[in-house]
Amino acid sequence: MNYAPRPPLLPWTTSTWERWAKQGRLSSTPVPRTPFLLLKGPASSLYEQKYAERDMFTVSMYCSRMMAKSMRIGLVVDCTALDIEDFEPLPSSRSSASSQFDKRTKYWHNQNEWDEFDIEFQRLSPPRDSKCGGDDPLAPKMLTEFHKIVSMFLQKNRGRASSTYIAIFDSRGGLGAASYLAAAYMCKSLKAPVHVAIAAVREATPLQPDPKDAILAKRKWGICDVRLIKDLQVRFKGRKEIILDGKVPRWWWALGPDEDADDESDEGGHEANAEGEHGDGKKRTRDEESITIPPCADDDVRPAAAKKARNGDDAAAAAPYPQLPSQILEPLQRGSSRWTRAAMVVGQLTQTEPLSSISSVLKPDESSEDLSDFQPIKSDPNLFHVTWASTRSRRGLLLILSEAVYFLEQQQDESIEISYVTNIKFPRADLTKRQHRTLIDVVLVKDIDQGASVFRFYALDLLFIDGGTVHHKPLHQRLRYLKDRVLIPRKKDEARGGEGHIYAKEPIKIRSKDYFQISKLGFVLRDVCSGVSHEANGIKFVPTGEYGLGKEKGMLAPTLTWKKGGRVPDDKLINFLS
Repeated sequence: MNYAPRPPLLPWTTSTWERWAKQGRLSSTPVPRTPFLLLKGPASSLYEQKYAERDMFTVSMYCSRMMAKSMRIGLVVDCTALDIEDFEPLPSSRSSASSQFDKRTKYWHNQNEWDEFDIEFQRLSPPRDSKCGGDDPLAPKMLTEFHKIVSMFLQKNRGRASSTYIAIFDSRGGLGAASYLAAAYMCKSLKAPVHVAIAAVREATPLQPDPKDAILAKRKWGICDVRLIKDLQVRFKGRKEIILDGKVPRWWWALGPDEDADDESDEGGHEANAEGEHGDGKKRTRDEESITIPPCADDDVRPAAAKKARNGDDAAAAAPYPQLPSQILEPLQRGSSRWTRAAMVVGQLTQTEPLSSISSVLKPDESSEDLSDFQPIKSDPNLFHVTWASTRSRRGLLLILSEAVYFLEQQQDESIEISYVTNIKFPRADLTKRQHRTLIDVVLVKDIDQGASVFRFYALDLLFIDGGTVHHKPLHQRLRYLKDRVLIPRKKDEARGGEGHIYAKEPIKIRSKDYFQISKLGFVLRDVCSGVSHEANGIKFVPTGEYGLGKEKGMLAPTLTWKKGGRVPDDKLINFLS
């Protein structure tokens, strides 16, 4: 076994160790739609004289607890260096300038202890002596590195059981850098709205024991650092106001020399300043009213644009593109019999009844901004195919029933819009009856075909065919089912007359999207993107494995989207993946 060099020991006083001991130990509830589990930083038995025996929390204790719950941990990410000074300021470092560790990287436990349980260990270390403080926390600076670690692990362990989890801990009981990174991952990779990601992480944070207040001891705290919540709101353009009550756990702040933990009132102990930064950098408890974080300023134009659209001044400002006449795509009133019928069937097929979100069904799509995001593709090109990215389009689910065809899509306000697709036919493969309970992942665009505008569904993937499940099969099999059992029967039916249905007069056409091997990347960028009949300003790398419906989203590789004009030029991308 190779032993890594040991960082310096934690220089904490007895009172600081007492605060650590008061932190909630762990949560066995994963962050929804991700593989993340949050916990406090386990401490080595080297420190056992610093705290009471009953307060011990080690790597072996955590792993044994998880094994008892039949929860397999595959990766652990140490984020303690990202917020250790937010928990307790460190004394001036006397270490040599040549030390390989940043001054914030301390010895919590022997990282090789994780090896004994076959768990991969990764430490997030900030750049040496990087400056932070005040409104400049370290965790946001490590987003790219965290995302790279998680993506590489998920890709390497692709195909394993969905019960393999990633444990994350920080210096503040999992309520600081760890919970921030989990929420940021949801916003970036799963396209979760900021307020949704914050609420999801809150449900997965460890409970914080409090002998003075039984109610607060059962409270889910979530991210307690307001600076990190503000960063999420701005970074991912949060559209909803976030209101915090200003409370934090009793152990959150270091006390000043003139303060006594035993003299704290219950109210003062919890209603501590959630930001906690004073002019001198010290953190003290004090009463604090609720804190309001407004929506991102970048979205301040949305209400005005929406108002114009309602007044008819600028209908295109808020409406999706392409817009179709209601005679072609008829929006259904929420709660109507047809709306309810379509939502019920999709909920039954996807086992998400009652259906509350289309985005939870669709394969996650992630915008990639750094070459490191494409490392999984470089490692094994056979695990991905490439296709063009349609720019102005509407993605959703096409539900084919014997009596009607419906298009379901997610709106910006997170509601579900369901429209009736008029005058379109999908016969079964034997042409005896119409398709029933078939569900297709589609994108709706406006093509320019021989100078004329044509509305068209591009079928991206197939989830169900005549009620039968296919989303668990590899991509090439799903595409073959799509071709042989959905699209070719239409051509055969048209060739024999269509039994009165005129396919040429369908107001919305449909075709399958083309996928290419990674070796054809240059061809796709150079010829395909410029040759399609609608605007395409990028490409998508689509995993060739199962679709992922019903699985924890973070356990499967997402679709990666590269856009022209971004941080990675096309020639650099081609060279990297060639």
